Amino acid sequence: MGYPGGFTYVSGPVKYVLSTLSSTATVRARNPVTLSDDRTVIEAASDTSFIYGIAAHDAADSIVAGRILVEIPTPETV
Repeated sequence: MGYPGGFTYVSGPVKYVLSTLSSTATVRARNPVTLSDDRTVIEAASDTSFIYGIAAHDAADSIVAGRILVEIPTPETV
């Protein structure tokens, strides 16, 4: 990971989307996530060409089982 401790929100508008996790996902908080072929959230890999957003919490700490909050930045987000 290029940024120690994951990505950090600084300022600007952002929205949160409650998204479905892939059944095998082990997403960590503040790491970039993408969508798998079945449109479920997985952690982005080094060969990922599209970032869906930033994980707001660990997959193990899901608010709703099998779901995760994803922070979606806007063009004005730093």
